[in-house]
Amino acid sequence: MARYNITTALFLLFSIFSLLGETTTSPTPPTFNSSSFETWRQLYKKTYTDKSEESLRRHIYEDNRKFVTGYRDEGSVVLELGAFADQTHEEFLGNIRIVGAAGRNKFKGAASYEKDEEVKSSKGMKEGEEIISCENWNGGDGASPSSINWKDKDAVTGVLKQTSLCPGNSYAIAALGAVTGQWYLKSGRRIAFSEQQVVDCSRSSGNWGCNFGSAERTYSYIKRNGGIATRINYPTRGREAQCRTAVPLGPTITGCRSVATGDEKTMKQLVGTVGPVTAVLDISPRSIQFYKSGVYYERTCHPPYADHHVLVTGYGTQYDHGLGKVVDYWIVKNCWGTKWGDKGYMKIIRNKYNHCGIANRVTVPYVDK
Repeated sequence: MARYNITTALFLLFSIFSLLGETTTSPTPPTFNSSSFETWRQLYKKTYTDKSEESLRRHIYEDNRKFVTGYRDEGSVVLELGAFADQTHEEFLGNIRIVGAAGRNKFKGAASYEKDEEVKSSKGMKEGEEIISCENWNGGDGASPSSINWKDKDAVTGVLKQTSLCPGNSYAIAALGAVTGQWYLKSGRRIAFSEQQVVDCSRSSGNWGCNFGSAERTYSYIKRNGGIATRINYPTRGREAQCRTAVPLGPTITGCRSVATGDEKTMKQLVGTVGPVTAVLDISPRSIQFYKSGVYYERTCHPPYADHHVLVTGYGTQYDHGLGKVVDYWIVKNCWGTKWGDKGYMKIIRNKYNHCGIANRVTVPYVDK
């Protein structure tokens, strides 16, 4: 069951005793009115164009507050009214990806991709150019550790935040997170590479700029381009712009590894012995918008709808007080800023039937100088 703050708990107790006709010595329950909205607004430094927009956001906030305070799950997930509390779920999704059936039909989800021939004809790829196909990785020689967090090993850079002007660039952020991890393990240097270059320049490799793309197409672009620029040399702009070619290039890609769809056992070996990997998630459940902490388990997740790219940076096991048992989890680095989740990260249940599509499409590249 989701945990709430003490004032909310006292309010619930007050309501129960009132219905039973009994008295209680608990403090007066909190009144959720404009004061809570104003407190939240000041905390997140929200400003609106006029009174009409402010009124709209206030009503959306109140509707989201009712959802968060009434949320129930089987475990101990904590939701909060965070940075996105004044957005409807549809609006929230629209700011971070292509939304709805039209988008899914167009791109067929991240778990299935157009054939190379279809991409070439639609993108003008030249004959002889190929999209990298990741080899099926069946496990290494060594056993994977029981838990690992590559962030603690300095193989992961800081959390980025998608913008409404570039709502579908999670593929570039995740793919370059995997490149960073492999480059760090190869060279000992942790470098942030330019997702802006991928957005601006990789349409000819089958990506769709700020709208959609895949890790494999990003690797293909880097290989064809002869390398990828650092974020310092090709800074983030938050929107698609004209491709710049006169920039110094770093490492290139020679290929990539993947695991069979839904194979979380092999995925654990890959993460534990090779490094951070890209994955995709179904982010259509409303609860993910307000995730704060705990091991995420949402019955309304649908693996076939997984189309938001993330970086899996580790895994572990912990006791879940809500479930009353030990559960396995993945550590996921998202791209919604540090004010979402646990400073931009989340834990999602592991070994639970490929929950939310976490093992639909896993990749990690081979990098070279």
